Amino acid sequence: MPDAAQGPSALDWPLSVLKQATLLLEQNFRPFAELPAQQQSALSHVLQAVLSDEELLRALEQVCEDVVSGLSSPLATLGELKPPQQQDQDLTAFLCLVGYRVQGGCPGLEDAVSNQKLFSTAYFLVSALAEMPDNAAALLGACCKLQIIPSLCHLLRALSDDGISDLENPDLAPLKDMERFMIVQRLFASADMNLERLQSSVKVVTQKDPNIFPLILYISLNGLCALSRA
Repeated sequence: MPDAAQGPSALDWPLSVLKQATLLLEQNFRPFAELPAQQQSALSHVLQAVLSDEELLRALEQVCEDVVSGLSSPLATLGELKPPQQQDQDLTAFLCLVGYRVQGGCPGLEDAVSNQKLFSTAYFLVSALAEMPDNAAALLGACCKLQIIPSLCHLLRALSDDGISDLENPDLAPLKDMERFMIVQRLFASADMNLERLQSSVKVVTQKDPNIFPLILYISLNGLCALSRA
């Protein structure tokens, strides 16, 4: 029995909803975009290390939750987790970069966070990264190292109503490279989205009943993209 011809299909409707959310996400991550270039670059560098280390990502999420809850200080959490020295340095650097004054004792939230809006934005991104399915964070890290995060954000913004983007667009030029495209394809697949290479374009289709992973990917890409403008 044929479906009604009007409106997006059951496979396509999540994309239309996600496209509408893009502008809101850009606004949510504006505190990142407003950072000085040097601070953006430093924060992006720390997040690349976080994306390549699942244990470090979980620890960072826990530390951020402790700051927000105010139940224990991040320093106390780090003492309990006993991360390796490099992980400890990355966690401390992240906290400093997003407006948390690292100090002893157990300060309250208002005393500890010097830039509430920036910290909340960072916590929003870290929470999304921690919700990514297996291997997706590492694939995101690979995309960061390849410096193609802005291209992926442009790809999602430029999708036509049928989920197609033109590869002739200069902003999508990195995706013409087959090795890079395959990494991106694996990333999208981990988020229940199929990325198909056509002759001169790419097509994105969400899988049936995609759960929340496409939204998590959109959030993660927009957050990382806001730090890629340095």
